[in-house]
Amino acid sequence: MRKKLLSVLLAFCLVAAMSACGKNDGDHWNPEVPEREVLQEEDCMCGVYYFNYPYEEFSGREKNRAYYDGIFKSTGSLERFPFLKKIPDSNIVATPMGTEIYLIIPADPQARVDVYLMELDETMFTTQRAEKPFYSSTEGNPFVLQCNYGDLFSDAQIVITDSEENELVWSPSISLRDGRVFNRTDDGATIYDFTDYEEIYEMMDD
Repeated sequence: MRKKLLSVLLAFCLVAAMSACGKNDGDHWNPEVPEREVLQEEDCMCGVYYFNYPYEEFSGREKNRAYYDGIFKSTGSLERFPFLKKIPDSNIVATPMGTEIYLIIPADPQARVDVYLMELDETMFTTQRAEKPFYSSTEGNPFVLQCNYGDLFSDAQIVITDSEENELVWSPSISLRDGRVFNRTDDGATIYDFTDYEEIYEMMDD
């Protein structure tokens, strides 16, 4: 009887551990995101904010929480997006060589979000998507993504599937033409850009 009870308890623990695997801690975070109202009005499945920061001040630092908190503070982003103060570490992700930092805001709080690493294939001219995402969420919460080593290609692809099964596929990058976020998908969908470029230009002039 005692052995049977221990076996049942062990089996229960294994099931609980397996069910916890793959869950994003950020899925238990429930922030107020007023920007979603704008996204719904503009009929956009996703919004983006580009963090323009003093690169020299933060280059070379390990990509840890203090590193990102410093960037949030230096760019004044905490005042604009108060939920960044308590954003879970699991909602801050980076590609191995990423240097550009974006805040991504899905419009649907029930959306599924997957972010995949994009790598150059053997020809070194085209990219291919990794089989498994390196970030996933089932509650569509905002997240911070650091990606893109250079201007040649984007090394991350975001896939957002809302509660009505609409899908958006987008790789964030900066346009070489005007220095703004390239906010159109290949199939013509628009990503709403919350970035204050006037503020960026003032910082660059200083």
